[in-house]
Amino acid sequence: MASNYWCCNGCTHSNEFGRRKCVQCGTTKNGYSGGGGDTWRCSQCTFINEGQRSKCSACGAYNGGHGHGQNDGHSPRGGRGGRGGRGRYGREIDNEVRIVLLGKTGSGKSATGNTILNGELFASTTSGSSITSRCTSRQAQRFGKEIQVVDTPGIFDTNLPNDVVQKEIVKCIGMTSPGPHCFLLVLGLTRFTQEEEESIDHFVNYFGRRVFSYFIVLFTRKDDLDHHGKTLDDHLRTVPTSLKKILGQCDHRCIAFNNRAPSPARHDQVEDLLEMIDEILRQNHGECYTNDMYSEAEKVMKQRQYQIEKKRERERERERKEIEREVEQKYRGQYGSHYKSQSALEQRVAELESMRDHYAHRSTALEREVRELEDEIDYEKRKYGSPSSKLVAKLRNLEDERTQLSSGRGAASEREIEDLRHELKRMQKQTKKMNKEKDRIYQERLEQLDHKYNQLQNARTEVRTEVESGSGNVGEALLGGIMSIGKLIWKGIQMLF
Repeated sequence: MASNYWCCNGCTHSNEFGRRKCVQCGTTKNGYSGGGGDTWRCSQCTFINEGQRSKCSACGAYNGGHGHGQNDGHSPRGGRGGRGGRGRYGREIDNEVRIVLLGKTGSGKSATGNTILNGELFASTTSGSSITSRCTSRQAQRFGKEIQVVDTPGIFDTNLPNDVVQKEIVKCIGMTSPGPHCFLLVLGLTRFTQEEEESIDHFVNYFGRRVFSYFIVLFTRKDDLDHHGKTLDDHLRTVPTSLKKILGQCDHRCIAFNNRAPSPARHDQVEDLLEMIDEILRQNHGECYTNDMYSEAEKVMKQRQYQIEKKRERERERERKEIEREVEQKYRGQYGSHYKSQSALEQRVAELESMRDHYAHRSTALEREVRELEDEIDYEKRKYGSPSSKLVAKLRNLEDERTQLSSGRGAASEREIEDLRHELKRMQKQTKKMNKEKDRIYQERLEQLDHKYNQLQNARTEVRTEVESGSGNVGEALLGGIMSIGKLIWKGIQMLF
């Protein structure tokens, strides 16, 4: 069988080489598992180099013979390819798909981003001038996923100063932290230039060859192929060897987009792309791409995210207390006299009931004291013939007190207390109704407060916005964190341009 075809292991059908699935039974091409290759880490500056290079691309030091075939430092950590159990798309945003667009100016990156997100979110032009001058992130919900696309400004553009390029790379890392799920190399159907090849080499030299495991090559202007009656496979047969090598390193993951196609066709294109990304994730144990730089960036992003979340919590609690105070103050102003009258009535009823209970208890005790005293007087009469004057006087006082209690002077009648209780019950019922209305207003205000905070960007998105806009100190923190991963690793990126 010619090299431009592959034989399906499932049904033995011969498929064109560019297809990743059998057109007959849907079986994935055998060996569809991502690129690879040996690398070595420079002992002088810790830069990661391709295995075939004898000198470090960053500092020029020779490879001392050690390091060939060693891990390139970009493999994930933490088991199962190691993002520490983050799950398929990361713990922070489990349902997120992060895509980085790569390619030269005019290749159609912005238009491709708009197709993926189904909206004019990136500025796009058909001219050769660069519309996107800085890394830009946009996102949208599609196919049940939160899709984030980062459009790069031609990071390898030699017309840009080195310091600008460096900052844009740091921004890209920050905006796609904890790591992309796909690097989408966007190419036109025109000639694959040496400049594009060198740009990809530089990118891979810096990020590590493991990026090929997350690479997809996307060709724009599929409508031109359709116009000439050609397929993507037809085009792949004509591409130069240098591009075929890149395609081979990413297991021939490629797709063609017509960014001007009708909506249903664009929908299908994006669905096919997301299916490719799902396949990439399956082959990488469900983990996004990461390396030392992304690990350092994620620390910075998480710290800033935590600060934003704690600030929001404080602001929300302050606003909640203010709402509580305002509602309480409003009802106290409107119904203050009612609350005071009810409080006074409650106090009066309590006093009268206490007095009644006191009289009842005293009356019972008084009867007991009178009986005991009469028994003592009878005893003295029998023994001495007459009681002492002291006992007689004490009995007289007790009888006077009993007469006074019996008259009811100083005590409220049970009817009076009952009338006051009835009035108090009426006022309490009214108060309950007022409090229910007050609680309703309070809960309504709290729901408005919740809605306000729910409408805010999630904290991670806000941090990414800060990174993109350059506001705050998160950009400097990212730069410092990434530079800290190796004593001379930042020198590597400077020497790439």
